[in-house]
Amino acid sequence: MSRKNPLISIIITNYNGGKLLSECLESIHNSKYQNFEIILVDNASNDDSHLTAKKRFSGIELISNERNLGSVGRNSGIKKAKGEFIVLLDNDTRVDPSWLDEFLKNYEIYGYGMYQGKLLLMDEPEKINSAGCMINIFGFSFARGTGEIDKGQFDEKTEINFPATACAFIPKKIFEQIGLFDEEFFAYLDDTDFGWRAMKQGIKSFFVPTVIVYHKWSNTTKWSPLKYYLLEKNRQICINTLYSNQTISRLRPFFNFINFGVIQLYKKNGMLAEKKRADKFIDENIEYLEKKYNEIQKKTTIEDYDIIKKFSDCVPAPKESFGVSGILNSFLCVCSKMAKFLIK
Repeated sequence: MSRKNPLISIIITNYNGGKLLSECLESIHNSKYQNFEIILVDNASNDDSHLTAKKRFSGIELISNERNLGSVGRNSGIKKAKGEFIVLLDNDTRVDPSWLDEFLKNYEIYGYGMYQGKLLLMDEPEKINSAGCMINIFGFSFARGTGEIDKGQFDEKTEINFPATACAFIPKKIFEQIGLFDEEFFAYLDDTDFGWRAMKQGIKSFFVPTVIVYHKWSNTTKWSPLKYYLLEKNRQICINTLYSNQTISRLRPFFNFINFGVIQLYKKNGMLAEKKRADKFIDENIEYLEKKYNEIQKKTTIEDYDIIKKFSDCVPAPKESFGVSGILNSFLCVCSKMAKFLIK
């Protein structure tokens, strides 16, 4: 680190956060480490939660977006940040007093990279929300341990594929190196895309179990047609821009097979129209995909396979979304192992 007590910029994206936002800010102010600034990015809330927060915590910097920019609205906060480190934090979290000290301590050990703490469910603190995030070769991603009772099974510091932006600690230089979050994503997989881009430039991510954060989780988002659409659209953006054309060509038969499975799942859940909508976006936005692809490949320093071998084969599917998590998981596991074997 460049100095003993570096400034940390804490960026919170808010949309109708209600009292949860105030509780989040109060917990931050109770942190042991006090050299931080708070930037609140509000996405056109209509509950005045951002105004209430500014009145109560006058020292925060408030950025008011004229419309809801989704999770990538945080980009405006990142641009304004003065800190050597940036912490991305959801508005429905509550942090442990030692969280920033633990992030800094681990940064001193592991160095340049991205970090995530242990996210526990706010209403059921004995359960895990996220113990770090992993990616599957077909573009699906998930949080380790979601819904599991915390029995210490994730109490070892370990490398992960990317940190959940519900609470991520990132040196500002990483944003200068790889860019901001892709604003085309709006919500879902924006952190997957960002973390994957970081991996392509040799930037590692770490899970730090001693950083404890309580997360309300899905306070403002539920399973809906929009969520199904965004998940599939954004997954396809990742596949089409983060792999080299050579890798895409070699994996094409697997992608086609997986696509057939996704169609069946969306059809089963009455969301086939959202699948077709996602496919249409990909077909109609070739120029955007090519531009993004070229920008990413130009900066790439790590071969696809060296990244893929760190990916997870299995993807625990949430029952509330598909209702066939076991079948989907087994299906993806087998296909992933075969694909990895064939592209060695």
